[in-house]
This record gives sequence, C-alpha cells and structure tokens, in this order.
Amino acid sequence: MTYPRIWAVGMALTLLLSLAITSMPAAAERLAPSLQEQSALPSQSDTGAEVLYVTEVVEVAEDLSWQATEYVSIRINSIEAARDYGRVNLSYNHFYSGMDLEFANVRNPEGEIKPLAQDAVQERTGGSQDFYEDRTKLAFSLPNIRPGSILEFQVRRFSKQPRMPGLFSDVYIAHWYQPTVSGDSGRLDPVHFASHDLVVPKALELFVQQTGPAKARQKE
Repeated sequence: MTYPRIWAVGMALTLLLSLAITSMPAAAERLAPSLQEQSALPSQSDTGAEVLYVTEVVEVAEDLSWQATEYVSIRINSIEAARDYGRVNLSYNHFYSGMDLEFANVRNPEGEIKPLAQDAVQERTGGSQDFYEDRTKLAFSLPNIRPGSILEFQVRRFSKQPRMPGLFSDVYIAHWYQPTVSGDSGRLDPVHFASHDLVVPKALELFVQQTGPAKARQKE
C-alpha cells in the first residue's frame, strides 16, 4: 500500500491519483458499483472480512477550501468480523471541518438491501478530560451484520477554515482501519479496489510524496 501526502500552494494544475476524472460527483452520487454488482466479486473467504472498495474524491477550490467524498464497502466472512463491524466510528475535527453521512446500507446473504435506521446514528463531541475538545465522533450500526453480508457507507467532508492560511494538505491511506469490538486492537483487512482522486485549480503548485512498500499509479 502507498500513502500519498499532498501539499498545494497557490493556484493551479489538475492532478488525479489512481483514477482519472473530470469533475467532482454530486453530493449523493455513488462512488462505487451497486452492492448487487459488488457481491459478484470473488470472495477471499479465508479472511474474516474484505474491503471491497475504498474510494475518495477530493476537490479543492481556488481559495483552498475543499470538500471530499469517501465511499467504503466491506464483505463480512466470519462471526468475529461481524462483531467488529457491528459499529462503525467516524471522527473529524469539527473546528476545521464538517462531515455528513450521505448513506449507509447492508446487503444480507439473501440479497436484500437494508438502509441505515435514523435512530442507529449517534454523534458525540467531547468525552475526554481535556478543557477543549475539538473532535466529533459519528457512530452508526447497520442491521443484521453477519457472515455473507456486505456493508457500505459514504460520507462527505468539507472545510470550515484552513489549518494554515495559504496551504492545503491531504493524506490518503489506501485501506480501512476498523477497531475490534474489544477496543484493544484493530483490523486491516485485504482491499480489492482503492482509489484517490484529487481535483485542484490549474494554477496550483503541487508537491506529492509517497511512502510505503509500493508506488501508486499516478495520472494527471
């Protein structure tokens, strides 16, 4: 896996990592095939779970404000993985950014697709002993997660104010990290498809650094 780190200063250049696109998708447009299509992907049943898609599209404006849409889907192959993925936690810094959960669904082994219930979502800020807490956690649970299920969710993140004036930075890690139900470790399940698209104004000066054992395919 590669972990591109991107810095942008000023205005200019359109850079796309892994997948070429021409524009940012509409807010609720899916970034991956339907769950029915994804169910046809060959299964690696010797692993507890498989991340089928982890896809992100980031669009940067001329004033360096940004919005990002991220899609994740996971196939569950074991009871242990079903317990670990029974609750998904998303975290963001609410001082600098915001986040909306666009949709979440589960496809059960019988092929039925169930959406996330409204009362299965919880948003919480604080919880530590720090005087000031700048992180918000959004947690949700999808119904009937069991071996053979595929769960999916898509979120939209957006900037509120820059962390540093005149600078945009972005880090992409091509997997999904899921804490275990015990809370003392985490899962890094195998990934079938991963992509990160960055769309920026043509005048922007970009600096890209990759770390990790492999190099990502990069396209402008």
